[in-house]
Amino acid sequence: MKLLLYTHIILWALDDNPKLPEQAKVLIMNAGNDVYYSSASVWKRQSNICQSRIKSDSVVLNYRNFAEKWGIRCCQLQISM
Repeated sequence: MKLLLYTHIILWALDDNPKLPEQAKVLIMNAGNDVYYSSASVWKRQSNICQSRIKSDSVVLNYRNFAEKWGIRCCQLQISM
């Protein structure tokens, strides 16, 4: 199964936050699933830091490194007109 994670879900997963539903955790940790985050999530995360909506802790600042460590890959967006 291919999963595309929303920004808050990936942050909760990487931070082992109790807000992450158990079913989501099982799906993310399943090695048979391809798990992705959108490159737009990186932009949103940075925007939220700049607007002081979230703290810039190590998980948030090292989003890509943490995600790759867990096997979660970036899904690059392509804009065509």
